[in-house]
Amino acid sequence: MLSSLFSIAELIAVCTAAVTGVLAAAEVRADLFGAMVLGCTTAFGGGIVRDLLLGVTPPAALREPSLLIITAIVSLTVFLLEYTLGDKAAGTALARESSRHEQLLNALDALSLSMFVIVGIDAAMEAGYKDNAFLLIFVGVITGVGGGLLRDVMIRRVPVILQKRIYALAALLGAVIDVYLTKFGCARQISAVIAVCFILVIRFLALHYRWNLPRYPKH
Repeated sequence: MLSSLFSIAELIAVCTAAVTGVLAAAEVRADLFGAMVLGCTTAFGGGIVRDLLLGVTPPAALREPSLLIITAIVSLTVFLLEYTLGDKAAGTALARESSRHEQLLNALDALSLSMFVIVGIDAAMEAGYKDNAFLLIFVGVITGVGGGLLRDVMIRRVPVILQKRIYALAALLGAVIDVYLTKFGCARQISAVIAVCFILVIRFLALHYRWNLPRYPKH
């Protein structure tokens, strides 16, 4: 039951992350191959970094390609929908600088972030590090933000985690909640659900109220 819960969470995470990658590819008018690369990179970047940190080689994404195949299909489908329904003269429909596009991207990003955090923590626990709270939290955050970070770097955009909307901080706080609720005896699936809900609430509140951490002023 528990393993199936995290398998479902991982499936949701990689699919939603792949969509954000393809939408980001639309912003820079990437071709089909570029969109699929960005989709798969966003979906598996954090997980691959996680596995390398835990000494799991080859990474799970390469040993069990079923999720990779699903992600490629999702990326291809989203690209074809964009290409078919988009306005070629003005750029694809979802690629325009519109509030609707930004809201969709942010919602999917928040969902994949929250799911990846708990999946990363679970992977570290399965690797035998249940008693190392710092490592569990670190791995959870890296799994959560790693794919989006690589996506933003690849399209030459300042990574979201460095500049706005309580992104990495939400992942960090959610990871802390998940790890310490489990450590203090809460059922694993319950602590994971609470952490996911917390991250989603913080992200959506930050987006709605435009919360940001203090930053360097413009000169």
